[in-house]
Amino acid sequence: MIAFVKVQLVLLSCVLCTGIYLKHFTDCGGHGTIHSILLEPCDSEPCHIFEDTTYHGTVNFTAGFNSQTALNKATAEIANAWGPFHVTPEDACGHGIICPVVKGETYTYTADAVPKNFNSSIRTVAKWMVVGDNNEYLICWDFPVFLNV
Repeated sequence: MIAFVKVQLVLLSCVLCTGIYLKHFTDCGGHGTIHSILLEPCDSEPCHIFEDTTYHGTVNFTAGFNSQTALNKATAEIANAWGPFHVTPEDACGHGIICPVVKGETYTYTADAVPKNFNSSIRTVAKWMVVGDNNEYLICWDFPVFLNV
């Protein structure tokens, strides 16, 4: 009986935490090769983004250059300006990325982004980056989103 209840809880948590592999994204100047991007919770594209909700990204990529550092950043275009999303952890090292980053190595890293402070619902573009040495993008991708107040 206990095993049955555990299985039901696991299945319920899978239903509540839906995610999708993004198909509609573009590289925005990263030097690495992105193999896949899983975004949770999101059940369709464009993903509907809500303020103060935590979005979990899992990205598999191959590094295009060596770097001692790897920092997460995310933003979205709102009213013809780019507004930041809070990303945790800011330091991507140790979250699937082993630093120093080695050119040609493949990594699967995870991070969370929490959008804040948009004043209206709008369809727009979000940008997520992992920034390496000399402010160069290890990886960078744009993807369509619908921001919901």
